[in-house]
Amino acid sequence: MKVTGISLDIVERQVPDVRLHDHRGSIGGTVRNGILRVHTDAGIEGHCTVGDRGGDADALFDRIMQDVAPRVVGMDVGEREKLWSMLESIGGHGAPVHAAWSCVDVALWDIAGKAAHLPIHRLLGTAR
Repeated sequence: MKVTGISLDIVERQVPDVRLHDHRGSIGGTVRNGILRVHTDAGIEGHCTVGDRGGDADALFDRIMQDVAPRVVGMDVGEREKLWSMLESIGGHGAPVHAAWSCVDVALWDIAGKAAHLPIHRLLGTAR
């Protein structure tokens, strides 16, 4: 089964302000998050949420679409580990590309679970 495309549905939402005891001070207000959709030639679609309540995920959206998506479209959905080994050459060393790839990885696991008619935890062994 091959990846035929990647899309993002951007969602703007209001989240309550939360005071934090770290360098951020507080989070909340209007944030932009997304739903990542990985499309396949078998008609199975894998999903993952992108971002969190701490703020906009626009930089992550860009990283997914510009750096990761071009390498994923056309690949077999079972080749997840191949891309993990290529991360530094995809976007340089560092967290931004890792965060972008992790969202795609979750969506690929979602596809694997749907294709096998099993929850992802069963594919991973169901044990802690």
